[in-house]
Amino acid sequence: MGALTHLRKTKKSVILANKISTTIITAGGILVIVAVSGILLFLVMVVIPLFQGAKVTSFTSYKLPLKEVDPLFAEVDEYHSLGIVLSRKGILTAFHAATGEKIFEKELITSGAEVTAFSRTLRGGYTALGLTTGEISLGNLSFKSLFLEEEKIPGSLKNLNIGAPVIFEKGVLQRVSESLYRKIEVNIDFASPLRIGAGEIPVVLIDYKPLEDQNEAIVGLKADGQLLLNKIKRKKDLLTGKVTTSLDTWEIPHEFPLTGSTLPNKLLLNSYGDQLYLVWKDGTLHRYNLRDLKNPTVAEKINVVQPGVVGNEQRTLSQLSFMIGDQSLISADSSGNVIAWFRIERGWNARGSDGYELVPAHSLEKHRSAISVLAISPRDKSLVTAALGGEIFLRHMTSERVLIRLDLPSKEEIITLQLTPKADGIFAVDKSLTAYMWKIHNPHPEISLKTIFGRVWYEGYPEPTYTWQSSGGTDDFEPKLSLIPLIFGTFKATLYSLLFAIPVAILAAIYTSEFLDKKLKAFLKPGIEMMAFLPSVILGFIAALILAPFVENWVLSVIFAFGVTPLILLLLGYIWQLLPKRITLRLSGVRQLVSIAAIMILWIVFCLTDDIGLLVEDKVFNGDFKAWLDGKTGTGTPLWFAVFFPFSLLLTFLTQKKYLDPVIREKISYANQFTMGLMEITKALSVLIGSVLLSYWAGWFLTGLGFDARGELVGTYVQRNTLIVGFAMGFAVIPLIYTLTEDALSSVPESLRAASLACGATQWQTTTRIVIPAAASGIFSAVMVGLGRAVGETMIVVMAAGNTPILDLNIFNGFRALSANIAIELPEAVKDSTLYRMLFLAALLLFGITFIINTIAEVVRIRFRSKTSQL
Repeated sequence: MGALTHLRKTKKSVILANKISTTIITAGGILVIVAVSGILLFLVMVVIPLFQGAKVTSFTSYKLPLKEVDPLFAEVDEYHSLGIVLSRKGILTAFHAATGEKIFEKELITSGAEVTAFSRTLRGGYTALGLTTGEISLGNLSFKSLFLEEEKIPGSLKNLNIGAPVIFEKGVLQRVSESLYRKIEVNIDFASPLRIGAGEIPVVLIDYKPLEDQNEAIVGLKADGQLLLNKIKRKKDLLTGKVTTSLDTWEIPHEFPLTGSTLPNKLLLNSYGDQLYLVWKDGTLHRYNLRDLKNPTVAEKINVVQPGVVGNEQRTLSQLSFMIGDQSLISADSSGNVIAWFRIERGWNARGSDGYELVPAHSLEKHRSAISVLAISPRDKSLVTAALGGEIFLRHMTSERVLIRLDLPSKEEIITLQLTPKADGIFAVDKSLTAYMWKIHNPHPEISLKTIFGRVWYEGYPEPTYTWQSSGGTDDFEPKLSLIPLIFGTFKATLYSLLFAIPVAILAAIYTSEFLDKKLKAFLKPGIEMMAFLPSVILGFIAALILAPFVENWVLSVIFAFGVTPLILLLLGYIWQLLPKRITLRLSGVRQLVSIAAIMILWIVFCLTDDIGLLVEDKVFNGDFKAWLDGKTGTGTPLWFAVFFPFSLLLTFLTQKKYLDPVIREKISYANQFTMGLMEITKALSVLIGSVLLSYWAGWFLTGLGFDARGELVGTYVQRNTLIVGFAMGFAVIPLIYTLTEDALSSVPESLRAASLACGATQWQTTTRIVIPAAASGIFSAVMVGLGRAVGETMIVVMAAGNTPILDLNIFNGFRALSANIAIELPEAVKDSTLYRMLFLAALLLFGITFIINTIAEVVRIRFRSKTSQL
């Protein structure tokens, strides 16, 4: 009877260490999940306010201290402290904006005339009054805000509570902090009236615009039909300080529309003084080109009111006004429609004689009844419209959103309306002279799903586009915050970098795992893995300052080298088969690798010589590759050839394998090694020649039909472009894919290799048909890890991509990725601003993209593993 086998007990210290390790690893995993969830929650919390819209924070109403029932306008200052209202008799009344208490009255017109026309700029308070005497009175009517330190305040007011106002004879004083006070007054500065035109004929329409050259333009229409453009020039004597004023006047001949001979209802002049709009009640609009004042012309005639009937009457124009910047016109009609019009350039195909035409770019949500008044924001592209039944909409033109819907309790018609200077309040006055004040919180009016992910028609653009442009040179700038160009740029960078990295990394891993000498593998694999330690900023620096200028000067040589090098490698492989076994055995191992490397280095050096580039440029691209890219020379055949060549190569290879291989194999089944090798080279060359001919024929055929892909797949060459990023990011991704792929291949059991080789399979057949399928899950995971690395790459893209947020497949042009955009713009973004939250939305999208990619990768990996687990 044999000896009893004693069971060995595990030491308590090992059990304890195992439990501690398990607990630590579990806790670490949970903490990672909590941290990632916390990051996701934080991103969501920052982004949510973008889509919450506007809300009313307070509401007040009171009676205005007026006797007249038809004021020209009424508004309050940016702090909602002081208000003014102007009557048709030229009497200005200032009042406390919170209570309506009258502060003072001032008569602006002392001649006894009445105001028959009125114009006031959105910003600056420049005001023009047209009078019954045929004169115009120009001036400035605005608010002055002054901050005072505590020592400049009378002692009787120093105990004033913070926020409490004190009304004095010129305005309002308010304490804003322990030691700071705000004083708000009305600035009134009007010059003596100027007569325009002939006779004391009332001015019925007027528009007043300060021009960019510090002069002023006034257009006035008189009751007898005189249409006059007046330019005021002011010169200041630097020695005496005296200002001299001169008035130049041009009479603009105008015509009445066919619908009748009535005077127009609206008159608008743009801020450049070169475009004049006359609009009649039926919606007929005449646009004048005033660039040549000696010969003003009607450039365009359109109707801005859609034909139709409201009740028993035809639709009529209710309101027409410029948006801030004077590029967009807002029209409102008696059926409640609100439309934004742009003047865009269309060249010879335009409706206007000057190459421009007005187009209805935005159709906003309509009211239930006719619109009585509208107000434009002096801060952004917001506007307020009021309908006859007391319905008020706060809107944004670009996003086409209705941000707030309000209803007057009295249902009275609103006669004046204002969106306050900071766009944080709506001030309205109805026919009963009741004033209404809504304070609003409206931080992100320009954001909607359409402006983020859809095509939007921006001012000055010929058509709706996907555009990212977060800042501009003037306050009139229209933010363009589409994330589509950034998402496109992210995938563009990823695509081109992986097209370079995946074949190189996977083929290198296959060679290292299955064919390379084990002694060399011990040195080569760690050397490639060391590439992963290179910081992205170093790779970006090299790409931007060294690689980009080099490729720009040698672009054809570089493309030729990378395009032909794989074919040279294949040729070397076929030549290897022709060599006698005694030579291949002597050259195997280190000598083989060194020989191949030396030949490839010599080949690449040969390709990068100037002669190769000039030869290809002269024979293929008519002597100028960059001019060919721009479509200035040659045809699109070379590009079609490059596009079709991979497909042609695959097609000819499969055809040869299916139809020619069986015949050839039967004929030379007993041939020697040299004959077999020579036949393999012949087949390879025939496949290559057939692919070249087929690709060239396809390109020639498409070119003959008039198709040219230049401008889409390739185009203008810029120094920092996608090709450079593809190379640089490829070097960053290759070590990851290579290492994980090689580990997956090496983990395939040796028994599978031995069984395949024992059945007579070659080493290449064993690799392609046994090892690679068995390691498919690991190879796929390696590619997904590389994909995630490329999607999130920042520094290489920032430094080498040119950072132009455009939708362009051109490999020789730049782009901007989500990660690069965050890195570039976040330091300049004001906390909680629209741009700040949009950048966090970009980060959330990047988070979501990587999460989806990793989830799909894990699902596919598990499926692969379940299929190969039985091997």
